[in-house]
Amino acid sequence: MAKKNEEVEKTLEVNLMDNLIMKIQGKQARLEQIEITIETVKTEKKEVVDEVKMLLKDLAHFMKYLNPEQQEHIKSLGLDVQEDASSNIVCKIVLDIMMKDKKPISNEKLHHAYLDSLDEGKEGVNYTAFNIALRPLLSKQLLKKKIVDDGGSSRTNIISLNENNKEK
Repeated sequence: MAKKNEEVEKTLEVNLMDNLIMKIQGKQARLEQIEITIETVKTEKKEVVDEVKMLLKDLAHFMKYLNPEQQEHIKSLGLDVQEDASSNIVCKIVLDIMMKDKKPISNEKLHHAYLDSLDEGKEGVNYTAFNIALRPLLSKQLLKKKIVDDGGSSRTNIISLNENNKEK
């Protein structure tokens, strides 16, 4: 009988140990799933934060064009958007020109309008640097470019405001 009790106790110990090991393995697997979920959510959060930063930066470019109602709406949302003094000055000037005229203009005429808008004594960038400076406005699709002479000079390309631009 004592031998049988020892066997029962050993069986119980083995079953108890197997059960604990299975529970630990199950919890470890669940922990791995949770860690993967956390990393995925962190990545998604970073993407959304970056998108919000870009949208706020875009909004900063247009602050002076907002009417008082729109400005109040921005304040009511808790957004502290100030005009970005560090942003590309060429882009700011070009946006000013395009927002005032709202008409398509050739790339060359836009460059001349940019140069003409500079304060006396300030030297503007050359045509090549001007086109490089405009890339952010084109890539964000705030402006659009229509290529007039495929393979020819970029000076004849038509630049216009992208009125159909709907940010995500």
